[in-house]
Amino acid sequence: MAKRTKKKVVGVTRKEMARTAKSRQQERRILVGVGAIITLLLAVLGVGLYQEAVGKSQAPIAIVNGVNLSTTAFQKQVRFQRAELARRFGNLESPQIDQYLREQLPQQVFELMIEDELLRQAAPQYRVEVTNQEIQEAIELDFGFERTPLPPAPTPTVEPSATITATAVPEPTRVPVTEEQFKQEYTQFLKDLQEKTGMSEADYREQLRREALRRKMRNALSADVPGTGQQAHIASISVDKEEDVKKVQERLAAGEDFARVAAEVSVDTVTKEKGGDMGWIIAGERDPDVDRIAFSLPVGQVSEPVQTGGRWQLIKVLEREDNRPLTPDQLDQKRSQVFGEWLNQRKLESNIQRFFSQDKVPPMPTAARPAAPPRIPTVVAPTPTP
Repeated sequence: MAKRTKKKVVGVTRKEMARTAKSRQQERRILVGVGAIITLLLAVLGVGLYQEAVGKSQAPIAIVNGVNLSTTAFQKQVRFQRAELARRFGNLESPQIDQYLREQLPQQVFELMIEDELLRQAAPQYRVEVTNQEIQEAIELDFGFERTPLPPAPTPTVEPSATITATAVPEPTRVPVTEEQFKQEYTQFLKDLQEKTGMSEADYREQLRREALRRKMRNALSADVPGTGQQAHIASISVDKEEDVKKVQERLAAGEDFARVAAEVSVDTVTKEKGGDMGWIIAGERDPDVDRIAFSLPVGQVSEPVQTGGRWQLIKVLEREDNRPLTPDQLDQKRSQVFGEWLNQRKLESNIQRFFSQDKVPPMPTAARPAAPPRIPTVVAPTPTP
């Protein structure tokens, strides 16, 4: 039997060991480098995602005298007002409504946020504030809960008559809401509000505070508006062409009644049926030419033709008073005018940086627009800037 020969074991040389160690070291360096690159890419991606998802929402959409107005607050306000419009008008869908909800409404909310901040900053100067108690009372009244109920209205009585027998119809009795019912409804309201608009209870209370502050500031700024003013009672005949107004002049010169001619030929459908009667107007609130005639022409006379709004007019001054009491609507209009002028001036004097862009507007719901909670304030159109 042949004898087996043993294989000679060859030892690893130092040179080979050095090569192996160097190769492993290079592999480690490559792995570390690849890992560093991956980490860097993940970090860059993470920063980008953070800026897109969080940073953009926290970035200011406007800065008003050094105060930041966040994009998050703006987006909540837009959702808030969209929900209110859906509640008031139903889930109406049309290109015009969609365009308004996507474009005009966000712009209005943006300007209102700036105005609200200007009002907040000016409130201490006018000693105007809104307390937490006022906010709580407003919430409770919105839900029909009265901690101190008003006394019941007296039952109307009817004087006896020999010819007419009348039966007084009492007003329907309002069912009071208990405190427990209020708490339940309010809790559900806040839950719906959070789901539909992203607003918390604190956000909602702040919304009510801004509304109340705007009302109080308007009252404070317009408190000195007089309740009387120079007014003129006028009538007009409006026609489209110059040759038509000359024919009207000839008829009036021949002695025809102004009101009768106005009812026959005037193209102003609002005043035509009233013989051209435009009612009482306040000085300074109409077209400058109309205003000049109304407050300079002698009472009872008819003006020369004046062109306004693409039409020709003849104006007759029926009455004029220097201190005629304003109607509630006229007084409210004057107060709104004073308030608007103050806001516009404040905007001009303030340092306002605007960063509005369409990509900051929250997207419209893909499904049917949800109905809003039972009580959401109506958006107020911002004051026009001249």
